[in-house]
Amino acid sequence: MADRTLLERLRHPHVDERSISGDEAERIRSVLRNLSRILNSRQGDSRTEKDFGLPDLAGMAHSLPEGIGTLSEAIERMVKAWEPRIRDPRVRFLQAVNEELALHFEIRGQLAMDDGGSRTVRFETVLASSGEFKLSN
Repeated sequence: MADRTLLERLRHPHVDERSISGDEAERIRSVLRNLSRILNSRQGDSRTEKDFGLPDLAGMAHSLPEGIGTLSEAIERMVKAWEPRIRDPRVRFLQAVNEELALHFEIRGQLAMDDGGSRTVRFETVLASSGEFKLSN
């Protein structure tokens, strides 16, 4: 399984895949970059894939807190569809402690490894009041 996304391979075609295949930290950074691109895209952003992107978040803001479940499900669908290196992704809402204008989610799943195995990964996902998703592990 490739450690880098298609866009990363196109941008840097001369990087030897074998030289980075064992670097788990780089694999996680690549997944984080891809998840950020996925979650910060909105439906209609892609001309070729009509299902790519999250629904309009402005409309969901009016349905809070009931809309949190809908947003969690949409995030999970996007991860399943567009980040194949994460198997069995699960998304759950985390209660925000100090930030009233941000929504916190956790993305968990199994990160596919070169040896055919997998490792459990967890990514903290914050939807800021600006509408931008910020991810960390």
